[in-house]
Amino acid sequence: MGIIQCRSEPRGTEVTQSSAPVFHFHKSSYSDAELECVEVSTTHPHLIAIRDSKNPTAPTIQTTPTAWTAFTTALTRGHFTPGP
Repeated sequence: MGIIQCRSEPRGTEVTQSSAPVFHFHKSSYSDAELECVEVSTTHPHLIAIRDSKNPTAPTIQTTPTAWTAFTTALTRGHFTPGP
């Protein structure tokens, strides 16, 4: 399906404005203000960023558009079952 990475800079790593991508996140139209939800950024053509809407300052999960499309397609086709 592709690689999904969690972006979290190691201690002592300086992230400058020019080296860190700027993401503009949006919530799904299916989300509810009271429920847990993820936010997605498609700002960059080669990178999708995902974050927890309840914790927007936490590290993001980043993946390729191809992997994200495969994941969301599998979700809509019911290939995943809800956990307990």
